[in-house]
Amino acid sequence: MRVDRFAHVRRFFSTSLLISLCFSMPVYAWARLIFFEVPLSFSEDIPHLLRMIFAGWAIMSFFMGCFEAAKWIIKQQSVHRLNPCRIVWRPALLLIVLCSLLYACNGQIVTGVNKDLNTGLSTSYTGMKPSKSLLIMNDEVLNHNDIPIGESFQLINDGVDGLVVKDGNVSVGCSLRITDKKGKVLMDEPDLFKSNDIFEQKDARMLRCTISTGEPMEWEELYDVKVIFWDKFGTGKN
Repeated sequence: MRVDRFAHVRRFFSTSLLISLCFSMPVYAWARLIFFEVPLSFSEDIPHLLRMIFAGWAIMSFFMGCFEAAKWIIKQQSVHRLNPCRIVWRPALLLIVLCSLLYACNGQIVTGVNKDLNTGLSTSYTGMKPSKSLLIMNDEVLNHNDIPIGESFQLINDGVDGLVVKDGNVSVGCSLRITDKKGKVLMDEPDLFKSNDIFEQKDARMLRCTISTGEPMEWEELYDVKVIFWDKFGTGKN
C-alpha cells in the first residue's frame, strides 16, 4: 500500500483556496459593480482578479496554518509528552512559509480605483499610484464635466509613485482616445510622449495630458475620454 505523504499538504492548500474563492469572488464582483463605469478591458481586469484571489488565498492559508500548527503542538504534547521546544520547529517552518506568502502578497503591485463624483473622472492604477487626479481648465480645478467646444483642458495625475527609476530618470508614455456615445473613435493617439518620454525622477511626480475640443465634436453631446499613462521602464500604468 502506497502512502501519499503530501496528501495532507495538498488538501490544506486546496481547502484554503476554495474558502478564499468564496470570499474574494463576491468582494471583487461587489467592487466592479460600484466602479462599473471604469473602462477596464478583459486583459486589464484579469490581473486585478488574480491578485485579489491570491491575496485572499494567502491570508486564509496563514490563519488556517496557525490553527493547524496549534492543533499539532497540542496533539504532540498530549500524546508523546515531548519537550515543546523539540516539536515547535515544524509549525514554525509552516508559519515562516505562510508569512513569506503574505509578504509576497503585500509586495504585489499596488492597484486601486479613485473616482470623482463631481466630474465623473475615474482613475484606475496598477503600480503607478497617484495621490490625486483632477481636471484643470484655464488654470482652475474643475468640479464639473461641461467643456465648451473649442476649449482645452488638462487631465492631471499628481503625486505619482511607483515609476521604475534608471540612472535617476523615468520613462513614461501617454495615450489618448476619444469616442462618442455610439463608440465612434474621434481621436486615437497611441503615445503623445513618444518624442519626449524620458524625464528626471523629480519631474515625473505630476503627469499631465492636454485634451483639445473641436470638430467633429458637437455641443451638448457626451464623449468618453480615456487617457493612459504607463511606465516604459516597468509595468505600471494609470
